[in-house]
Amino acid sequence: MPSTTRVALAPGTPADYQVYGELCSPAGGGMDRPVQLLLAGGTYNHAYWDLPYRPDTYSYVRTMNEHGYRTFNIDRIGTGRSSHPPGVRVDVTVNAYVVHQLVRALRTGAIAGLTGAAHRVVLVGHSLGTITAMLETATYHDTDGLIATGIQHKLNPSGLPEFRSVVYPAKLDPRFANRDEAYFTSIPGTRGSALFYNAPDTDPGVPVADAKYAEDTTTAGELAQFPLILFNGTSNRISGPVLDVSGQFDNIFCGPLGSDCRNSQSLLRQEKSAYPNAVLETYVLKDSGHCLNMQRNTQDWYRVAISWLKRIFP
Repeated sequence: MPSTTRVALAPGTPADYQVYGELCSPAGGGMDRPVQLLLAGGTYNHAYWDLPYRPDTYSYVRTMNEHGYRTFNIDRIGTGRSSHPPGVRVDVTVNAYVVHQLVRALRTGAIAGLTGAAHRVVLVGHSLGTITAMLETATYHDTDGLIATGIQHKLNPSGLPEFRSVVYPAKLDPRFANRDEAYFTSIPGTRGSALFYNAPDTDPGVPVADAKYAEDTTTAGELAQFPLILFNGTSNRISGPVLDVSGQFDNIFCGPLGSDCRNSQSLLRQEKSAYPNAVLETYVLKDSGHCLNMQRNTQDWYRVAISWLKRIFP
């Protein structure tokens, strides 16, 4: 069910902005299981989690609903159908505070379509969405678990030049011409690049659908805070259960000079020191690039997430 929720961008300020979200529930209601609040990454909107193309394969939302889990899939502030404040006002700290308000709304039953209060909430992030989820969890300690995808604590040095080669001011794209100079998006024709995908594991129709449905914007403030929050010890303040998922060939993070994504065990050895107070599990999706939900074998990591949810929240 589509909904909009009024939010403020900072404590003590008016709730003058709105977040668009879609609450999807399984046939049985899923009342005894946690609600998953889904946060897409930079230059993505909520369609990252619910791609209309071949949804039996590429929709995390549909898969979770089929296994009895509710999802609340949102457009982050500045993206999609949510409000687009001046770009200079949108960064990860703002997004984390917005998510904090949404968690509170879930727990009080204030989201349209939610039957009763959500007693357990799990944040599920990808890339910048994971950075947002990390900061929200470390700051407010109001959620029950974290599924962190597309984020590791060592960057691949070759990934930064590639990122710069595919991003440009959003106002140059007719779809985002109403957003100001602090918003950025991906350059047309680059959506299938190695920054996002591992080509041998990619259905040729997926980058086309990605560009049509899921492509969106990010802000200069979000991009600036991304490495800061990754390396300033934010994850040290996260407690509770964490599932950390990476693509084997995530060119932003993985490589000889970056994160060790050869397998789940090598990733666990690397990442466990970054989550000293959490109960950490890791999984590496074989042959996947950065955008795990868009790869042919994405259902493999969905199954891992379902198994983890069942064990952690029986």
